[in-house]
Amino acid sequence: MKRISFLGCIMSLSLCAAAFLTPAVGHAQTAPSLPIVQADRAHSRSSQQIADEWAAAMPQTKWSSYADTDWYTADGTEFTLTAPEQFAGLAKLVNSGKNMKGITIKLGKNVDFAAHRFDEVIGMNNDNPFSGTFDGGNYTISGVKIFEPKGAFVGFFGQTNEAVIRNTVVRNATVVGSNTAGAFVSNVYNKGLVSNCHAYDCRVVTAPFETSFGGSSAGSVVGAMVDFSKMENCSATDMEIYCVGQSGAFISQAYNQCEVTNCFVEDSKLTADVGLIGGFVGANLAFFPGTQSTFTNCYALDVDLVLFDAGEQAIAGGFVGMAQANFTVKHCYASVEIEGGASTGAFAGLTGGESAVCIYEGCFYNSDKNGDMPGVGGGVEVATIVGMQEIAMRTAEMAATLNGAQNPAPWKYAADVNDGWPYLGDNAPVVTSVPATMDDALHITASQGQIVVAGMTAATDVQIYNMQGYRIYANSTAMADLRIEVAPGVYVVRAGRSIAKVAVY
Repeated sequence: MKRISFLGCIMSLSLCAAAFLTPAVGHAQTAPSLPIVQADRAHSRSSQQIADEWAAAMPQTKWSSYADTDWYTADGTEFTLTAPEQFAGLAKLVNSGKNMKGITIKLGKNVDFAAHRFDEVIGMNNDNPFSGTFDGGNYTISGVKIFEPKGAFVGFFGQTNEAVIRNTVVRNATVVGSNTAGAFVSNVYNKGLVSNCHAYDCRVVTAPFETSFGGSSAGSVVGAMVDFSKMENCSATDMEIYCVGQSGAFISQAYNQCEVTNCFVEDSKLTADVGLIGGFVGANLAFFPGTQSTFTNCYALDVDLVLFDAGEQAIAGGFVGMAQANFTVKHCYASVEIEGGASTGAFAGLTGGESAVCIYEGCFYNSDKNGDMPGVGGGVEVATIVGMQEIAMRTAEMAATLNGAQNPAPWKYAADVNDGWPYLGDNAPVVTSVPATMDDALHITASQGQIVVAGMTAATDVQIYNMQGYRIYANSTAMADLRIEVAPGVYVVRAGRSIAKVAVY
C-alpha cells in the first residue's frame, strides 16, 4: 500500500494502515511474549472478499433514479421527510453545493430503504459536506444498502461539517466502502455532534478495492470523528464489521479534541485482515501535541475481535487498539474476546503513558476472557487499568466503582437489566422496533409464566427484552425446546432471525 502524507490524512481521514500501523510509542517496551490463539487464516475471508460478496447481493437499482427534490424551497428553514425518494433528493441537493447550514431536516416516520441501493450518500466529500441539523424524532431508518468502492466517506451521511445529527435509530444497514465507513455517519468533522443515535443489526466493511488507502476506518454508528466533535448517548448492537485494520467495534478513531460520552457497543464482532483494532475504538493517531481526545462512561460488552495476522501490525485491545498519545479514557469497561494478533491487551493493545499524555482513570476489563492476557499488550504498563472477574463486575459495587465521584452518577445496576452488567442510566440498552424477519423453523410462544422457543436444530442466540427496553435474558442454546420463566407482562423475544412480541400471564 502506498504511503500518504500527514496533511492528506488530516484533511480526509483517509488513514492507511501502511502509513501509520507502527508499534512505536513514546517510551514503548517490547510486548510481552504470550501464547497466542491464532485465527484460522485458511478458513477466513478477507475484507475484500466480504465486500465483494455483500456488494453483489445488493439491488442493482438506485435511489438516485427516483430522487425527489420538490419538498425543498430556497427560503425554507425546516423540512420533514417521510420517503426514501426525498432523502435521495437531499443527497443530490447537498452534493450539488447546498450544505443545509442553518436548516433542520426532520424524519417524520419510519422509512425503509431496502428496495434500492442508496447510491449517493448525503455529503460526498470535503467540498460538499452536510452542515445542517438532522433530527430523526426517534424514528427508524432501515434497510439502507450502500456500495461506494472508491469514495473516502461512506455512510448514510458521508462527510459532515459542523452538523448536528440526533435522535435516530438505524437498523439492518449494509455499508460497503474503501475507507471511513459507518452504518449511519461516515465522518463527524469540525465541531459536529451525534446524539442519541443507535444502530442495530448492521454490517460495515472497508476493503482495499483499487485505492491506495482502502480497508481502514470502519466503525458502527459513526466511522470516525475529527476536530472538536462530540458523540453522546449512542449505541451499537449486533454489528458485524470487517476491515483491513485501524477500526473499532464502535468507532475507528476520534482525533483532535473529540469527546465520546455515555456510549456503548455490545453483542458485536469486528474482524480484521491485519490489525490495530479495538473493542470500542480502533486508534488514536496523535499527529500533534494538544490534540487530546476523551472517552468517558463507555463500555464494550460481548464483543469479539478477530485478527488474521500475527505480525508487528497485528494489534488489538478490548477497549482501544492503539493510543499513540493525547488520549484519555475515564470510567469505562470492556468485556471482549480477542482471537489472533501479536500485541493484544484485554483493555489496550498498545499505548503510550503519561509522558505521551495517555491517561486512564477508572478503567476495567473482564479478566475471565482471553486466559492470561494482560490489560495492556504493549507500550507501557498502566496501573489504573484493572482486570476483574466477571462475577465481580456484574454487581452494584462495580457500578459504584465506575461512578467514582461523578455527580450525578451515570452508572446504574439492576440484576434484570443488561444481564447484570453495569449500564448507563441515560442510555440503557433498548428495543425500539421489531423488524419483520422470521425463521419459519422456530416458534416463539408464551404459556403461563413462561416464554417458549421451540424448533431449534442448532445453537441459537436467544434474547428477551421487556417493554421498558431492558434485556432480561441472553443465552445461546441448542435445546429443541427452551422454556424461560418470566414475570407476567409483554416481551419482545429474539431467537436467531425470528422476532416476536408475546404476552405472558
